[in-house]
Amino acid sequence: MTSNTKKGLILCQPDGRRGCSACCGLFNLPDISRSALAGFLTGGCQRAACGISGGEYAAHQGGAQCIRDGTAHVCPFQGFLDDGAKPGCLLHPLHAGDDYRDRSLYGAVICEDFFCPAHVLLDDDRKRMLLECVKDWYAYSIAIIDPASFIWIYDKAKGRAPERMYTHTTFSRAVTGALLCHAEFLNRGGVPVFHYSVSEYNLHKHAFSLAVDSDARAAEQSAVLAELERLL
Repeated sequence: MTSNTKKGLILCQPDGRRGCSACCGLFNLPDISRSALAGFLTGGCQRAACGISGGEYAAHQGGAQCIRDGTAHVCPFQGFLDDGAKPGCLLHPLHAGDDYRDRSLYGAVICEDFFCPAHVLLDDDRKRMLLECVKDWYAYSIAIIDPASFIWIYDKAKGRAPERMYTHTTFSRAVTGALLCHAEFLNRGGVPVFHYSVSEYNLHKHAFSLAVDSDARAAEQSAVLAELERLL
């Protein structure tokens, strides 16, 4: 993996309520529903406390047969941080006190340097919109892994709401609800939904992103728009 440039505002761990560990492979699990991911993250402290390595864990779990993208990796050392409000790296020095990330498959250097495609595809204004609107860690992570869909949802919401509502809790609830609706489709689709480079994301987003108009996306687009209408 190599880092992306022009990252601007950092989205990884913006505050005490939201965090994202998609680059650690969280959304490479077969079931990416909130309940399944929460269950995996809840077990993070136990995994971090034992002596396994990232490679040993992958082999123990059945390797590529148990993940969406057989060329990627699910780091066992991700979990809920601090008060259990958000996902992140349990080996990171800001959480663990010392830096233990070299226990992971990628190590501290790669983990420190990497920034996902959302940091390039969302300019700082879009990032501020995301930070302002989406307070829930799961919906926030969905926006990170599929930034084009977040832009599509946000723009559709703006088109249906008066300008005075753009910073209102109702507007935030609608954007969040639409992201959660999109998440259901991402889970059912079964395809890899997180990609480590902009080129990979742009190449594969036709298989899952709301922003790509196609017959395959039409039903989901209608469902997400209906959710926006219901919540606005």
